[in-house]
Amino acid sequence: MNKLLGKLTYANVMATIAVFIALGGASYAATQLPRNSVGSRQLKSNAVTTAKIKRGAVTGTKVKLSSLGKVPSAGHADTADQAGNADSLAGLSASRYLTSPTEPVRLIGAPGNPGFGSGFKNFGPAFAPAGFYKDQFGIVHLQGLVDPPGFAGTIFTLPDGYLPDQSYNFTYFGALADSKLIVPIQITVSGNVEAATSNYENSLSLDGISFRAAP
Repeated sequence: MNKLLGKLTYANVMATIAVFIALGGASYAATQLPRNSVGSRQLKSNAVTTAKIKRGAVTGTKVKLSSLGKVPSAGHADTADQAGNADSLAGLSASRYLTSPTEPVRLIGAPGNPGFGSGFKNFGPAFAPAGFYKDQFGIVHLQGLVDPPGFAGTIFTLPDGYLPDQSYNFTYFGALADSKLIVPIQITVSGNVEAATSNYENSLSLDGISFRAAP
């Protein structure tokens, strides 16, 4: 013991104290870091794990959107691409229907329009004259009250662009001697508007007749 104490010197004591101070300082630094002393350079790769992130700490503004996958329940939204065909209706642009109003009635016998077939004419000035027009959806409409000649025949012939997509038969109801009278009116694929029988009264109505025009 005396030998040990005899070897203690001031230098040895100070060296020992320095070691304790150094160790205490390192411990302090490891457990009580000064504010703003740790940055990205001090963090090792993968040092911050999921368990270390506070719930709700990462907001949408911190997320790189391109790194996110598709939300499973939103997968059916891909079918919305099929709505692209809504830009066209019956092969025509949707804007076509906004810029093409229904055209005026084309009157039979007027300049540039078809004339009456043999023996047919308008019933009179007090009634709507015979005519036709096509609406924005490609439907041809007929109108007018016709004075027939008393026999079957072609009332008038529709021009190109107004021909039906198929032949049509329409029925006109009238009255003859207090009995029902049924008169068929035919629209042929060639465009003839025909009174198909001579069994009618003194007028034929074209009002309400409509059909799809051939493409």
